[in-house]
Amino acid sequence: MSDSNDYRYILTEAIEGLIESASAIKSDSQYDAGRKMAYFEILQAVESLAEEVGLEKSEIGLGAFNHGALVGLKKAA
Repeated sequence: MSDSNDYRYILTEAIEGLIESASAIKSDSQYDAGRKMAYFEILQAVESLAEEVGLEKSEIGLGAFNHGALVGLKKAA
């Protein structure tokens, strides 16, 4: 049987891949804007679910990444 470290590893690796793919988008075409929105929504959902179960963003690889910047949202001061 798997333990929670296995699940955390899988989640962290998946998030890392999502962040890398989202960060690689350099074009501002409508197509790429849609891709950025999709990555934003996925990462926002993952962050919300992590908060619901008491995980810190940094525990799953979302610590320093501002996914709101993908869609033009500014980080709150």
